[in-house]
Amino acid sequence: MSEISKCSSDGECGSRLCYCNNVVRNRTSWTSKNLGRRFETCAKYKDEGGCHYFMWLDGGLTGPAKDAFCELKQKKEIAEEKVKILEDKLEIAADKLKIADEKVKILEEKLKMLEDNVEKKRLKIFKNVFVVIVVAMLLFVWDKKMAKGGENLYLL
Repeated sequence: MSEISKCSSDGECGSRLCYCNNVVRNRTSWTSKNLGRRFETCAKYKDEGGCHYFMWLDGGLTGPAKDAFCELKQKKEIAEEKVKILEDKLEIAADKLKIADEKVKILEEKLKMLEDNVEKKRLKIFKNVFVVIVVAMLLFVWDKKMAKGGENLYLL
């Protein structure tokens, strides 16, 4: 194993180097057998071209410390599962919101069409009332002319 005096192949100096001249990486085990144990490996430990250097840095957790670490890991996993469930619920709610927004747009378009139809019918009623008033006025004028003797019916 090389010591601090050397630089790695990627230019890092002052770090411990493995057999293939890569910087050694410190890691923590998350397996149930070695939970919380610290170790160091070649930076390319699981890649092709690495020297497969591996060394435990401690004896591992024992007794109450290991139990506490296991309990914390379980709580972390439960919390991650709850987060996953909440993210799924959030995604479902977002999908429902999107559908509701689309329904609102459709209903707004229908409302606009109905408002346009109401406006057209109002205009039609106004035109019809106007025609009735004009006809009533013409009949009134015609009736007056007829009462005077009916002359010049062509000239109201």
